[in-house]
Order: sequence, then structure tokens, then C-alpha cells
Amino acid sequence: MSVTVTDKDGGQGDASFQITVLPSFFVLNPTAAGALSLAGSAYVNVPGGVVVNSSSSQAIAASGNAYLTSPTIRVHGGIQVSGNAAVSGAVTSGVTSPNPLANLTYTPTIPVAPPAITVSGNSSRTLSPAPMPASQSRETATSP
Repeated sequence: MSVTVTDKDGGQGDASFQITVLPSFFVLNPTAAGALSLAGSAYVNVPGGVVVNSSSSQAIAASGNAYLTSPTIRVHGGIQVSGNAAVSGAVTSGVTSPNPLANLTYTPTIPVAPPAITVSGNSSRTLSPAPMPASQSRETATSP
């Protein structure tokens, strides 16, 4: 990213810098219990941050030996932990975050029943963003 700053007397300065966006989770359901749910021996490390907008007292649910870790965890409702499960990070509760997709002109097709992602045993799975359909280029996703 490049920035040019002009002061009140017309002096200018330029600077370039790189922005690194770390992977994050945004769970946008406003009311679901277990909107973010981990069970068994699930281990989830989110290097960016976790945002859960559910107002449920169980917005984040962790049970068994599940472990969720992130530098920041923002949850509108509450966190329920049972068994040997743990949630680690700077937790802020009772806050809502604006939907980061609210102003996009691109409207994704969301299945009636989104697919569940299951990882079992000693396996792991890397989650990646879904590709945007060819009919919707990234240039058309604008905000006002």
C-alpha cells in the first residue's frame, strides 16, 4: 500500500508499506447456540482473531478435549466450556461487530443447509475460502 500525505502548507511525503491480514473466523449468526462449536479432541488455532456475533449464552461451545486458541476472541453472547475443553486468548464478551460483508454488492449463493465440516481421529484439515464464481469478479464487490 502506498500513501501520500500533504500538510497544510503543501509539503508532501510518500510512504509504502505491506499489510498482512492473518486468517480469522467471523461467525455471523445472530442467535445460534453453538454458533462456533468444538467437540472431542478438536484443536483450532486462529492466528488472526475470532468474532462470534451470536447473542446466545452458548455462542461458543467447547466440550470434551477441544481447544480454541486465538490472540483475540470477541463474542456477543457467552462461552460454554465442559469436560477438559479450553478457550485461550483475550476474550471480550457482550460486544457486537458489524458484519464485514454487509455492504458488498456481491450476493453469494448460500445453501439452505451449509455443508458440515467433520475432522475425526488424528487427522487435520485446512480451511480455505471458497472461490468466487466466474460471473462475479472481485472488482464488482464494492462498498458505498
